[in-house]
Amino acid sequence: MGKYLIYLSVFFGHYLYGQSVTIHYEWQRTDRIKKATLQVDADGTYLLSDNFLFNAVAFSVEGHADLNGFSLEATGDQFALEEDPHFEHVDGMKPVGLVHLAGATGQCELIISGYQGRVEVFLINSQLKQTPAWRYEQKEDVTGDCSEPVSIDQTAWRTGLPAPVYTRSFTTVKHIIVHHSAGANSAADYYEVVRAIYLYHTDVRGWSDIGYNYLIAPDGTLFKGRDPDIGEQDNVRGAHFCGKNSGTMGVCLLGTYTNVDPPQKALESLVLLIAWKLSKETLSIYGTETHAANPDLGHIAGHRDGCATECPGQRTYNLLDKIRIAVDTAASGCDIPGVTGPQLFSIYPNPATKGRIFVSPGTEAYQSLELIDARGQMVRRIVMEPDVELVELSTVDLLAGLYIIKLSGLGKAITAKVVVTPP
Repeated sequence: MGKYLIYLSVFFGHYLYGQSVTIHYEWQRTDRIKKATLQVDADGTYLLSDNFLFNAVAFSVEGHADLNGFSLEATGDQFALEEDPHFEHVDGMKPVGLVHLAGATGQCELIISGYQGRVEVFLINSQLKQTPAWRYEQKEDVTGDCSEPVSIDQTAWRTGLPAPVYTRSFTTVKHIIVHHSAGANSAADYYEVVRAIYLYHTDVRGWSDIGYNYLIAPDGTLFKGRDPDIGEQDNVRGAHFCGKNSGTMGVCLLGTYTNVDPPQKALESLVLLIAWKLSKETLSIYGTETHAANPDLGHIAGHRDGCATECPGQRTYNLLDKIRIAVDTAASGCDIPGVTGPQLFSIYPNPATKGRIFVSPGTEAYQSLELIDARGQMVRRIVMEPDVELVELSTVDLLAGLYIIKLSGLGKAITAKVVVTPP
């Protein structure tokens, strides 16, 4: 559908100081997005209201505005605004990330302090115009057997929206990048959230398709993201990682996880998806590799490991080590290098709580012992004497977390996990 340049309505909002401002509304490429433009000359609260229901909002602001002075209030929630690191400035306008609302509304309030300049607001309606038969079917159970998890296809969630038409690119994935969508945690219709992200990426920001390979709802529902056409879903190159997307697969948790943990069901689906992908690509759970965005990027990493952003939320980022451990457990029967198979030697105490651990290699002969952290980096190495029965390792200067002990020698190597806690 072409872009309509006719102003459809004009609304007079009010400053906190009693002045008024003209806000112009126009359609943005589709009848599902309305663009409001206003010139801000003073601090205040700007009411955006028009004969149009919307359930997501995006922004662009002029210049290099400090977004700490911006917030949005709608459907009973207040949202802080954050620059969207996926997009470059266009015509002097800074892109601000998409905000998902708890439901559809006809108005919202934009609160601005310490800024003067032009603001563009994109009101997005991603609602389904009718409810398809598949819409409320129960999602299949996902089992931890290293097979590809069950997911909702694009043809289902994209009902009524135009399919993307472009030449796909594919990549060899070495890194799984975890994101959050930074929307309302109270949003209950996850199909509409995914549809809003699609509309935002394509019709507001001008991309060919949604940026992520997969999206995960708070209830654990897994959605396929970027459409691979006849290629593989997990290997189609997305647009999600700091402008350096080669070698990555992007997974977005729906919601904001700066101050709260992601729901357990969402984490469970994330773990099973990662376990399947690492198994498929025979990538180490705890390993790292050089990437254009980070010379030491983990096979499991967060968006902020590539550029300056709050994503995937501080609480999600804090959980990445636990996610790696959970992937290790889920993948115990998969062909993933690093930590698989039975433990063939003894470690005690485990967890290590007294500043040291003892390793008994048993009856086998080994030449070296390595202690490896959760990022795959070696932090200790000991050359072992023949017939040694017990090796002592100090843990006093180690950060708390999961470590791997690796015994090597005579063309073989075995591994086991140890948890270090403060003495």
